This record gives sequence, structure tokens and C-alpha cells, in this order.
Amino acid sequence: AYTFNVSAWVAGYLPAAVTVGPLTGDLTQDFALDADLLACAAPGYEMVYAYAQDFEADNGNYVVSGTPADHWQWGTPTVWPNSCASGANCWGTNLAGNYANNANTVLTSPVIDLTGESAPLFVNWWQAWHIESATWDNAYAEVSINGGAWQTMWAHTGSTAQVNWTEMSYDISAAAGGTVQFRFRLTSDGSVSYSGYYVDFVNITGEAGCQTPVGGLVVGNVYDFETSAPLVGALVENE
Repeated sequence: AYTFNVSAWVAGYLPAAVTVGPLTGDLTQDFALDADLLACAAPGYEMVYAYAQDFEADNGNYVVSGTPADHWQWGTPTVWPNSCASGANCWGTNLAGNYANNANTVLTSPVIDLTGESAPLFVNWWQAWHIESATWDNAYAEVSINGGAWQTMWAHTGSTAQVNWTEMSYDISAAAGGTVQFRFRLTSDGSVSYSGYYVDFVNITGEAGCQTPVGGLVVGNVYDFETSAPLVGALVENE
């Protein structure tokens, strides 16, 4: 018997280990690979969102409160992290410098209607942070389900760290059929500040998750008719 470790030429599929044999004669063996539904990067698959806001067209109707007033800013960072996680625009505490001392600044999403959505539900968001040790400065990502009290999804802990864009996730299945709201907070003491807290591409994925959209997908190879040599970069079109 032989074990074949099989992986796809294209991205988005899970590898497989398949045992074949012992054989008593010739055999043609097909290998079926499953799409990685978590990554959802396989051709012909797309993620279906219950809610998605990448902040490209506008600020997503997110509201800034606390002190200093309007300390959260929407746009393109001109200092670290120097870019957004998705596209050109995102939210950050001062896009052109360090966050303020003695800050207590809050960025709050609109109330999001999840009527018709069923569990499981997850909120995913990208964030980057460079914040002084949690002994003095802190940051939080919080959620309110069905208008209830704010719950902590993530909190800055430990020493001063510079963490580039990272995808976060939190189970909000309790909000299925109801409403949900998010907020992102930063607090600081009277001295020492860093680049701050940045947030981008807030989305909610549900039971639908990664799906095959309506349509078809053709995958294959193109060869020269005369020489049978493979043609790299051939363009195949459908009217």
C-alpha cells in the first residue's frame, strides 16, 4: 500500500493523505480535495456576510465620542501602520501621529440588525495597535448584544507592543435574530503615547459562510495543438 500526500495547484483547498493499495492490477485513482471554507480562497467560492464594512466608500456611520473630541479619525494613516488592512481607508486614533495623553476615546458602530440570521454568528475585524503597557494605557474591543451591557471581545494586556494588522474573531451567536453593536476604546494616562489603535473591515459571518455563488467555473490547461507544449498565460474568454 502507498500513501499519497495530495495538494492542489491552486490556493484554497485542503491537502489530503490517501492510502492506495495493495493492488492486484492497474488502477486509476482520483483524489477529491475539500475547499478550505475558513480561508474561502478557492476559485468559485465566496464569503457571504451578514454584515460587512470595509470603510472604503464612507466611514460606515461609526460615531466618535469621549475625549479628546473627534480623536478617532477615518481615512488613510500617514504614520505607522502606514496603511489599512483592506483598501485605502480605515479608522485610527490620530492618523498622523500618536494618541493623546489623558484620553478616553470611543468609536461606536451603528446598531446592526441581524433579523433572519441564525447561529452560529461570528464578528471578525482587523486591528493594529501600538500602545503603552496596560499598566498605564489600555484598548478594548467590545460588543453589546440586543442592547445589553458591553462585553469585552479583546483587551490590550501586557507590555508595550507594536502589533501590525491582525484579524480578530469573536462568537456573537447570542445576537442571532436580534441586534448587535460594537465599540472600540482607548484610554491613556498623562504621559507617554505611541501610534495608537486602528480598526478595519468589520464583518459578521454566519451559518451561510463560504459558498459557491450562482454560475460556473471551468478549470483546465491550454496546450499548443502542433507541439502539445503547455501554453502559459493563455486567455480563455466567454461571451
